[in-house]
Amino acid sequence: MRAGVDSLDAMIVRKQLRWIGHVSRMPENRLPRQILYGELAEGRRSVGRQRKRYKDCLKANLKKCGIQPMQLETLTEDRDEWKATCQARMTSFNQNYDRVAEERRARRHRPALPGGEHVIRRLWFFVPYCKPFLFLIELRDRYKVGVRSQDCV
Repeated sequence: MRAGVDSLDAMIVRKQLRWIGHVSRMPENRLPRQILYGELAEGRRSVGRQRKRYKDCLKANLKKCGIQPMQLETLTEDRDEWKATCQARMTSFNQNYDRVAEERRARRHRPALPGGEHVIRRLWFFVPYCKPFLFLIELRDRYKVGVRSQDCV
């Protein structure tokens, strides 16, 4: 939560939690509840990995917030309790998200070798075209630093 603004992921998860609480309190004859909890009676599954459904994303986000999907019905019955639960879980979600982001930033910016030295690899490539060139690509850590060409005539 840099600059005092929640991440886009946190905003999406917060909206999903509010919506799932609203839908789970609906009567069973309402269409949104039937669609969310319904299963297809007929149909064929396609070959390979199945496409991710909204229910799958919602279940993953519930787990990221530390909410057991099996306890969802009982948690959402009381609206005030569900609101407090969502706020508490979103605080922990934001803290975990910030911690993971800082770890990624630190990994990206740490030097490759212990002394702060950077590894420079020079790779020469011969490219056969009409006029042959040798390309020198300097790689520092994992990033391309410079490219130079040299005539091979």
